[in-house]
Amino acid sequence: MGVEASLLPATVDEAHTLSDLIERRQIAASDEGREMTAALLDMMRTNLPDGFKRCPDAMLRFFLPAPVADGLGVPSHPLDPMVDDIMGLAGHVAQTLLPEQRRTLAFRAFSARVVQWMFNVELDGRPATFTLPEHLSQAWKTAPADSEEGFWDKLRAWWHSHHL
Repeated sequence: MGVEASLLPATVDEAHTLSDLIERRQIAASDEGREMTAALLDMMRTNLPDGFKRCPDAMLRFFLPAPVADGLGVPSHPLDPMVDDIMGLAGHVAQTLLPEQRRTLAFRAFSARVVQWMFNVELDGRPATFTLPEHLSQAWKTAPADSEEGFWDKLRAWWHSHHL
């Protein structure tokens, strides 16, 4: 993935230390983060049956540290502790029944299927597109959605300007 091997943590403790450092330096609440998180949650809720519409909020709260979820504006819900219990039980069962390599493969396969399902439902067979809200595009100085200047052109120009 392009990460220098000497920068990778060698132990779980080193990984926690690195994660804490990255979180302190890189993670902060922002209007843009809250807006994009709200859009993600709205899309997920739209595609779920009525009884499951609060699950995306609870799942994000399960996987994110509380200060990060709060900074992103992820709503709290009484369902949160139940999701914690269910996920903890599922993790315990998987850890008991499956060796680590199989757990990793099963989790990846499940995650990929969930993402694919979301794309299929959301896009109804159309190719995926992603457009930033206009005010974010202007603030971040990105090329307009209908621009001929694409990501690869920008990357190529950046590379040549920094490496020649």
